[in-house]
Amino acid sequence: MIDRIGICQICANVCHKDHDISYAKYGSFFCDCDVKEDDYNLSIKNKYIKYNTLRLFKLLQPYIDNKYQQIYYIENKFHFISEYLKTNNQLLSIETDENKQQQE
Repeated sequence: MIDRIGICQICANVCHKDHDISYAKYGSFFCDCDVKEDDYNLSIKNKYIKYNTLRLFKLLQPYIDNKYQQIYYIENKFHFISEYLKTNNQLLSIETDENKQQQE
């Protein structure tokens, strides 16, 4: 931080990883990187992290934040997994049937 100008830890690791920066334990500054609770830095999205990874993170965020308590009960885990597998198997069988029909 120089003259109240600084960067947050995320920016230091991702956007400025090859720059010569030093750690300041104390200081009052505001990093304008747009990292918020429900958002992520556009430069991080565009330059360093694949879109699918961010998309997966956004889908899993409520579970990571522990907003859906029922996922942590063991019975529900098996139920969710079995439902997921059934849905995927149904989708695969539909796609396979469509491919067979197109080949005929």
